[in-house]
Amino acid sequence: MTNTYPISRKNTVRNVCVLLLCFVLSQLSVHAQNSSLQFSVNKTSVTAANEELIDLVLKVQNTSAIPLDARAVINVPANFELVSKPEIPFTIPARDSMFIAVKVFVGKKAQSGKLHSFQFLLLGKNEAVLAETRTQLRVSINRRVNLFSMVSNILLDNTIDSLVIPVRIANAGNTVQKITLIASLPAAVQDQAFHATRQIVLQPSADTLINISKPVTRKMVNSEGFNVTITGLYENSDVLGMAYIRVQSARSNRNYRDIQGSDDFNDNTITLSSQSMFAPTQSYMLRGRGNADIAGGHLGYNLDLTAWKNGYAPALLQNTWVDFQKNNSGVRAGNLNKMLDLNLYGRGASAFVSDTAHGNRFEAGYIDGNSNLLGNNFYLFPTGNAGWATFTHSAKQWQYNNFAVYQSNPAMNARDAIFGNNISITTPKNIRYGFIANASRSAEFSNSSLQKFGVALGASASGSVGNISFNSNNYYSSGYYPGIQRGAFNFSERITWVRPNSSLWMNVDYYNYQPKTLSASQYFLPSFGMLRAEIGVSGKIGKINFSVAPVHTHETSDAYQFGATTLVHSLDAWNVNATLNYLIGTNQYLSFNAEAGTYSSSFDPSQRIHLRSNALYKKGIFNLNTTLQFGTFYLGEAANNFVSKTRATYMLNVIPSIQQHFFRNKLRTELSIAFQNSGYAGSSWFIAGRAEYDVSKKMSVYTSLNHNRYAGYGYSILEMGVTRQLALPKAGDKTNSLEIFVYKDLNRNGVYDAGDSTASGYLLYINNDIFISSPDGDVVYKNLPVENYRLTMPVNKGWYAPERNIRLDKKTRIEIPLQRTGTLRGTIAYTKTEFSYDIGNDRSGILVTATDSSDRVYKTKTGMDGRYVFYIPVGTYTITIDRASLPAETEPLNDNRQVTIEAGGVSSLDFEIKVRSKKVEVKKFVSPGNR
Repeated sequence: MTNTYPISRKNTVRNVCVLLLCFVLSQLSVHAQNSSLQFSVNKTSVTAANEELIDLVLKVQNTSAIPLDARAVINVPANFELVSKPEIPFTIPARDSMFIAVKVFVGKKAQSGKLHSFQFLLLGKNEAVLAETRTQLRVSINRRVNLFSMVSNILLDNTIDSLVIPVRIANAGNTVQKITLIASLPAAVQDQAFHATRQIVLQPSADTLINISKPVTRKMVNSEGFNVTITGLYENSDVLGMAYIRVQSARSNRNYRDIQGSDDFNDNTITLSSQSMFAPTQSYMLRGRGNADIAGGHLGYNLDLTAWKNGYAPALLQNTWVDFQKNNSGVRAGNLNKMLDLNLYGRGASAFVSDTAHGNRFEAGYIDGNSNLLGNNFYLFPTGNAGWATFTHSAKQWQYNNFAVYQSNPAMNARDAIFGNNISITTPKNIRYGFIANASRSAEFSNSSLQKFGVALGASASGSVGNISFNSNNYYSSGYYPGIQRGAFNFSERITWVRPNSSLWMNVDYYNYQPKTLSASQYFLPSFGMLRAEIGVSGKIGKINFSVAPVHTHETSDAYQFGATTLVHSLDAWNVNATLNYLIGTNQYLSFNAEAGTYSSSFDPSQRIHLRSNALYKKGIFNLNTTLQFGTFYLGEAANNFVSKTRATYMLNVIPSIQQHFFRNKLRTELSIAFQNSGYAGSSWFIAGRAEYDVSKKMSVYTSLNHNRYAGYGYSILEMGVTRQLALPKAGDKTNSLEIFVYKDLNRNGVYDAGDSTASGYLLYINNDIFISSPDGDVVYKNLPVENYRLTMPVNKGWYAPERNIRLDKKTRIEIPLQRTGTLRGTIAYTKTEFSYDIGNDRSGILVTATDSSDRVYKTKTGMDGRYVFYIPVGTYTITIDRASLPAETEPLNDNRQVTIEAGGVSSLDFEIKVRSKKVEVKKFVSPGNR
C-alpha cells in the first residue's frame, strides 16, 4: 500500500499532461500548423474532367522530439470516389516526415460550375483533430446532350387520333442544360402557321423521355405520308441534334415515290381563290405546286398567278418555276431568287452539279430583272440582268464557299460585280470560326468609265471555354462595296457565364453604315449608326423563367432632313429590360416583357421617361396579346413626333383570338379582334376570321374576312377559295408492280390451303414503306423500279414471318405464310461491390441476340429499366449478350443460355452483368531519416 500513492500520482500527472496536449492540438485552426507538426497537400486547387483520376500527395512532418501516432482521414463529396483507402493509420518518429498518396476518381455525375472540396483530417488519440487541409476541385464544363427518337416509322390509321412521337434526351455532360425542341411538319399537312416548340431543363447525367403529340388531321390521313423533323437546340440556339420520323398512312395499295424529292409524299395541290370580292379591286388567284417522278429523275413545279377584274392591273405571274433533278444534278427555270451579298430576283434559269464523294457542289445561273414572268410594260427603266456562279466544298470540320456575281441595275444606275470567299472551321472542341474576304467593282450604268473598287472583310468566332460561352461577329465593308451591307462597320460581342441555375451575360453591339454613291444620279443613301450595350442575368425560380438587363442605346442617322442643312440626328436611352415566363399549367402560360427608362433626342433634348411592354396569355383555344408603349424608343419615332408636333406619345394594342376545330378537325376556325389607340393616329380596330372545311379527302374550301375601321372609314376584304389535291403523276420506266398475299399458316405446311386463313390488318414493310394488309390479305405496290426489295413483317398479334429479299421482275406476286410465335422476356442487372467502377445504373441499349437451330438471328435492345422482350417463332434458341454494347469495365456472368419457345407461351430469362473492381494502390513514403 505504501507504493500505491506515488504510482497513482505519477500516472495522474502523466494523464493530465496528455489531456492538455490533446486540448491544445484540437484548437488548431483549419490551415494553421504548430511548430511541432505540419500537415499539407501538394495541390490546393485542381481542375479535372469527369471520369478522370486525380493524384494527390499528403505531407505530414513531425518536428517534435517525440514520435507521433495518428490517422489520416480523407473525405470526398458525392459523385467522387476514393480509389485509395479513406483512413490511413501511421507512426512518424521524432523529427521525421511522411508522404501519403491519395487517388480520387471524378465521377460521371460530378457537376461543373461549382467548387468541390476534398477534406483531409489528421486525427490523434481520442479522435482529436490535430490538423486539417483541403483541396478545391473544379470540374471542367462538358456540354453534351444527345437526342434520338424512339421510333423511326409511324403508321396512321382511323383508330389513331393523335400522332405521338417519343423522343429521348440524355444530358451526358456535367452542366444543367435548357433545351428547346422544335417539331416540324410539312406545310401541306400542318394546320398551324408555326412549328410547335417545347422547352425542358435537364440536369447533368440525367435523361428524360418526351412525348411530342400532335392531333391527327384529315390532311395527314389523306396524304400518302410525310416526314417529321425533331430539332433540339441549346439555349444559345446551337443545334444539339435532329431526329427524323417517317409517317405513313395505313394503306394496302399505293404507288412508289422517290422520297428524295420532298418531305411531303403527295404535295400536288392546286388552289383557286378570289380576293376583295364584290369590290372594284377584285382579283383572282391560282396557286399550285407539285412533283412527279420521270425517267429516274424528279420533276417539281410551283405556280403563283394573280389577275384583276376590270383590268385593274396587268396579270402577275411570280414565284413560278419548274425544275428537274437526276443523278446529283439539276436545272430550274422561271422566277429565281438568289442571295450572294446581292439580293437577286427575276426570270431566268440555273443549274447545279454535285460531287458527293468529294463534297463539292457547283452552281451557275442567269436572270433578268423582271419579277413578273409575263413581263411588265410599265417599268421606267430597262430591267437589267444578273448572273452568278458558286463553288462549295464541304469537309468534316470545315467548309469553303466561293462565288462570283454580276448585276446590271439601270434603276440604280449601277453595274456591280463581287468575287467572294468565306470559310468556316469547327475545332474538335466545338469552337467555330468564320472568315470572309470579298472584293468588288462598281461602275455607273450610263458611264462605265466611272468606277470604284471595294472590299468586305469579316471574322467570327463562337463556342465555350469552361463555363464561359462567347460569340463574336465582326464585319467591315468599304463605302463603294455594292453588297447589302455597304460602307458598314459592325462589331458584335457577347460573353455568357453559365451557372447551374442561372446565367450572367454581357453584350455590346455597334453598327455604323456610311454608304457612298458613284454619282448624283444615284439615289441618296443615308448613313446611320447604333450602339447597344447591356449586362444581364437570367435564371429560373420554380415554374418562372426570368431575365433582367440594364441597357444603353445610342442611335444616329442623317435620313431625317427638314431643310437645306444636312443634320445628323441622334437618340440616347438608358433602360432596364425584364422578361418573365410563367408556365401556369398544361396548355396555359403567361409571358411578359417590359423595357423602361429615360431618353432624349436631338429633336427634344429634355430627359423624358418611356416604357413599353408586351404580355401574352394563352389558355386552351384562347390567346390574348397586349402591347403598351409610352414615349419614344426609336429615332424614326422621334422624327415623326417632331413633324406631327405630337407630345403625348403612346400606343395601346389589344388582340384577343381563338382557334377551334369541329367535326374531328374537318372544320377549322380562327377569329381575332384587334384594337389600337395611339397619340398620333387615334383609334382603329379590325376583325379577322377564317374557316376551312374538308369537303372530301382531297378537296377543301375556305373563306376569310378582314374588316378594318379607322377614323370613321372602314373597308372589308372577303376571300374565298377551293383547294384540290391532285393525283401523283408518274411517267418513265417505273411500270412494275409487286403483289403480296399474306396468310396465317395454321397447319404449318407452308402452303395456303383449306386449313389456313387470310391475314387482315397485318403490317408489312417493303424496304422502309409501311403497308397494312387488306381484308383479303393483299398488299399492292405499283410503279416500282427494277431493283432488290426487302420484305419485313414485325410480330403482330402473335404471328410472324422471317425477313426475305426479292428481285422485282415486271409484275411479281409472292405469298407470305405467317407463323405462330411465343414470348421471351427478361431483365439485365448489374452485380457490384464497394470497389467496383462507377458506371451508373443506366441499363438501356444493351443488345440481346436470339439464335435458332437454323442459325437465324433475332435481336432486341433493353429499355431504361434493363428489361428486354422477344416475340419469336416457336423453337429452341441460344440467348447471348452482345459484349460490345455493354459499358466499359463490365462482363456478362451467365451468357449463352438456351431456352425453348412455345406457341402463345411466355418464357423468362434474366442475366447478370459483373462490374469489375478497381485496382487499389496505396503508397507510403518515409524520409531517409527513418531508415
